[in-house]
Amino acid sequence: MTRGKVLLGCNGIEDANAGMAGTVLEIGRELRARDWSPVYGFAHANVNGRLERQLTYVRLLAASLRERPDAAIISSGDGALVAALHPRLPLIVHSHGLEHQMREASVTHGLPNAFGRGHRYIREPAVAFSSRRADALVVQTNEQVHYAIEHYGALPERVLVIPNAVDDAFFDIPRCQAKAPTVLWIGSWVPRKGIATLPMIFSELRRLMPDARLHLLGTGAAPGDVLSHFAAADRAAITVTPRANRDEVRDALSDAHVGLFTSTFEGFGRAIIETTAAGVPLVSTRVGIAPDVVNPENGVLFEHGDYEAAANALAGYLQNTDSATAHGSAAREVSQRFRWSVVGEQWAELLVRVVNKQNL
Repeated sequence: MTRGKVLLGCNGIEDANAGMAGTVLEIGRELRARDWSPVYGFAHANVNGRLERQLTYVRLLAASLRERPDAAIISSGDGALVAALHPRLPLIVHSHGLEHQMREASVTHGLPNAFGRGHRYIREPAVAFSSRRADALVVQTNEQVHYAIEHYGALPERVLVIPNAVDDAFFDIPRCQAKAPTVLWIGSWVPRKGIATLPMIFSELRRLMPDARLHLLGTGAAPGDVLSHFAAADRAAITVTPRANRDEVRDALSDAHVGLFTSTFEGFGRAIIETTAAGVPLVSTRVGIAPDVVNPENGVLFEHGDYEAAANALAGYLQNTDSATAHGSAAREVSQRFRWSVVGEQWAELLVRVVNKQNL
């Protein structure tokens, strides 16, 4: 017998491997394993993106009325109509305001972004409204707690952190490091991933360690386009993998000596946890979950643009294998709280509390 029905939705297209939509599906999977019956609401593919964002509000409201769920877990402002027109439905807002933080970060770093007038005048007020109405606000990092309170008027006692999670398989990756000292970078080849700084970091690293290699995984861009950003003398030492499935990501982590993360903004940064869960020490900018995970015992944080600090940290791990091994083990240990078995239980406990109107 199920505990009840829960509506889960966001404005992403249903895809287990894509951002927030993938997270929604994973939350639903964990809740189903704990006897909840999930009902999903996603955006439709092959339609106007901006229009679809607004239609998602209506679609989720219709699902809440049609399915009569016991509670709803809705991404950010997508739950605004549910909050307004279905006020008695217990509501959890998830991934709170991340798009707005991303826009601010893009502006700060002078990066291109696609956030238009509709985003500012429709979506932000919707996020603020659902923030104040929600029975619980779930954010992914400690920094986002303050953002939700300061920017959207969320009640502090209703805001809590439940991070994204990674599959248990990432914790069991054997360390079969490549012969050449290898740095692994995972991410799409887009400006907010710090691709302007990455070539400078690698050139400086190669000055310190001429035999260092760089593996760029999941770029989504052709190798020639990616390599054109690097100095000609460095290109032969770089491997570009445009797309990779989960097994290929795990294989790359097995080969890596150290991970590198250069983003200017991340809502969470799943690649950060995939790297640390695999027992790979990480050199990262202070974005997403990195400040909550990386410490002097398991990795190095550096300021965006400080390519010399990043290169020195990478060289330190590549030159001192004992330190890299010790820090990698510590990184894996601190990442245990991001297992889906752990995070899934947190979601189940929160859902019970919200449905039963208990204090968080």
